Amino acid sequence: MGEDENSKVRRNLVALSFAVIVGWITDVSVTKLPIFGLSISTEHPGRVWFALLLALVYMNQRYHFADDTMSAWSQLGEKYTDALKAAATRLLSKEIQRVTVKKRSSSVLPVLNAGTLLEQAKNTPAVINFSGECSIIGPVEALKKPRDVIYLLKQGHIAIIDASYMTKSSSVRSVQRGTTTNVYELSTFRHAALVVMTTVKFLIHSKPSIELLVPYLLGAIALVISVAHLVPIAYAKFAM
Repeated sequence: MGEDENSKVRRNLVALSFAVIVGWITDVSVTKLPIFGLSISTEHPGRVWFALLLALVYMNQRYHFADDTMSAWSQLGEKYTDALKAAATRLLSKEIQRVTVKKRSSSVLPVLNAGTLLEQAKNTPAVINFSGECSIIGPVEALKKPRDVIYLLKQGHIAIIDASYMTKSSSVRSVQRGTTTNVYELSTFRHAALVVMTTVKFLIHSKPSIELLVPYLLGAIALVISVAHLVPIAYAKFAM
């Protein structure tokens, strides 16, 4: 679908949805409807609303699966996935400091792998900082769909690259170059809170294009209006 065709699909959906909303607000009675190159004329408003409903469903589907729309959602999805990974990494980094520096227990890191720098730092007094580049490892790295990442972030593995911890008198670094790994667990509440807060911040900072969202919004409102007109008509007919 070319750029001109994508624009045409968007304009048609917005125009039809806007017409339905205005017609509902002004309480216009429509008995003749030009649609898809045909002119539908009837004395039964229910048929007009049914035709409008079909047209809205069709146009919403065309708009959603248009090349520009799919590309825009794909880009947003990838950015949202990265935001989820970053939020989880920040949470895990804080928990690492909690365990190694503050010497407190952590429900996110309930067990530390034996012999790793994490365990050493936990058992070493006077640790003032634990550093390293944290990242989520496992299948999540290869996934682009947010719903898959949301599921896998609940329980997985954290990697700490170039891990090291510092005491008041010395700095101890990993003897082996590479990655220190550990299992982490997120409770249902912390997992939900992480997803919700990340989603809110993402929507505020990313500001999805109005041009992308407005057709969805107008289309949804017009669909609700059409269904609201058809339900009492259908009920009255079948109740006879």
